[in-house]
Amino acid sequence: MSHGHSHYSHLSKKEHQHGIELKKPYKHYKNGKIYSPTGFGKTQENGKWVWAVKYIEMYVESDEEYFRTVDEFLEKFELDKI
Repeated sequence: MSHGHSHYSHLSKKEHQHGIELKKPYKHYKNGKIYSPTGFGKTQENGKWVWAVKYIEMYVESDEEYFRTVDEFLEKFELDKI
């Protein structure tokens, strides 16, 4: 029986707040590549500070990091059901 625990109970406060799980595979809607969120921060958009997610491409030898606003990330990426 559940005692008020959701499937998000293992997530950090920020992961739960933004609906993005760190270190999990997410597929880009257009290019089909797999990326993994590594952290959160803030960026400016239209003169206002908004939450952003930092992520890397998985399965490649690269140290490039990418940043998008949380809203944009959620629009363009979907948790990959491996």
